[in-house]
Amino acid sequence: MQSFSELAPAVQGATLSLSKEGLDRSGQRHCILIVDDDPGVLMLVSKMVCHLGFQIKTAVNGLEALDAMEKVACRLVITDDEMPAMDGYQLAEQIQKKHLGTPVIIMSAFQEGERFDELVASGLVAALLLKPFNLNMLRKTIQTVSDQDPDQVVC
Repeated sequence: MQSFSELAPAVQGATLSLSKEGLDRSGQRHCILIVDDDPGVLMLVSKMVCHLGFQIKTAVNGLEALDAMEKVACRLVITDDEMPAMDGYQLAEQIQKKHLGTPVIIMSAFQEGERFDELVASGLVAALLLKPFNLNMLRKTIQTVSDQDPDQVVC
């Protein structure tokens, strides 16, 4: 897993103003749930998503994420692949069982091999975001996933 300092260049040079991308037609901010057991990565990705104009909720593991989704409806979930107790793939399975249609983006350092192929073939994951990624890659991935289901519920 990459440390915060390794991922920090992804947001360097970004402006501080919020984008209007995270707004629905009525001007409300869409909510994205971000899940990662590494506090540095969680903070960095949260800042990136906020910069894009979205409201965020965070969780440090899959169980906390499922609990958060019972309390607050979110447009999509961005989760780390490798976490203790419940990995990103298992979380995606649970989300599709309990919150059918909520897109899940998995952040992963794996670029090949069995695990990568499994995630792609599962159909439970809307997109893979390969680490390290930058703000533009994150934006494009969220836009692609959002375009698949533009009427998702707003926080």
